[in-house]
Amino acid sequence: MKTNQHNTTIVTRIRNRNAIFADSLPNWLQFDMPIIVVDYRDDSCESAYEVVTAIPATESVTVIETKYEYMFLPSHAWNIGISQVQTENILLFDVDNIMLPNFFTANTLVENSAIVGMLTPDSWHLTGICFTATEIINRVGGFNENMVYMGHHDIDLYNRMHKAGCKLYGFATGTAIHKDHPRHMNTVNQWVDTNSLSDEVHYNVYETMNELNRRIAEHLPWSFASRRVEWNLTKIANSRFLAERKIQ
Repeated sequence: MKTNQHNTTIVTRIRNRNAIFADSLPNWLQFDMPIIVVDYRDDSCESAYEVVTAIPATESVTVIETKYEYMFLPSHAWNIGISQVQTENILLFDVDNIMLPNFFTANTLVENSAIVGMLTPDSWHLTGICFTATEIINRVGGFNENMVYMGHHDIDLYNRMHKAGCKLYGFATGTAIHKDHPRHMNTVNQWVDTNSLSDEVHYNVYETMNELNRRIAEHLPWSFASRRVEWNLTKIANSRFLAERKIQ
C-alpha cells in the first residue's frame, strides 16, 4: 500500500527549543499536511504557540501545551500527540529534523511496516523519527510512560513494534537532515545545572539517562493495556489546546 503526506500527520514535542522549532516549521509546512505540536511546559518555559503564530498560513498546525509540568517527560508528550492523530499514518518528528523534497516519494510505506531512524548507518543520526500507520503505534500502546528520562524510549517503541510483527526499515539516504546543536540541549530540560557542566559531563549525563531507561524497559514493560496518564484537553484559542492531567 503506497502512502504519501496527504494521509499523514506530523507529531512533534518540544520544550524550550523555540529557536530550533522556528527554523524547522517552515520546512514542514511546505508539505501541506496536519502538524501536531506538543509543548510540554510550565509557566516559565518558552511558548511554541508564539512560533506558530509568527508564521503566516499555519492553520494546519495544532499546538497542545501543558501548564504545570516542571520536568520534561518525552514519552508522555509523544503520547499526548499520538492520541490526537486522525489520519491513517503518522510521522513522529523531532524539532531538530527537516525533510528534503523527496522525503515521501523515497520513503514509501508497505503494509504493516515502519520507517525509523537509527536503523541503518545512513539513518543513525535521525533520532526521533518514525513513519508508520497510526494503528501500529496504537496497537503497541505508544511510548512507555514509565520512562521519565531522555533516551532509549524510541528504541523501546521500535522493539515492541517489531515484536508485534511490524517490519522496520531505515530512511532512504538523502531524505532528511538532523540539525546539529550542543549536546547539553538534549538534557537541559531535565537537569537544571547542565549548562555549567563540561561537554564530557554532558555526555555522561545523557548516557546515564539512557541506561536508566533501558533498565526501566526491562523491568517495567509497556503494552496497550498499561496504565497511563490521562489528560483533559481544553481549547483556549484557534488551534491551541491546554492539556491538564486528570486527577486520579
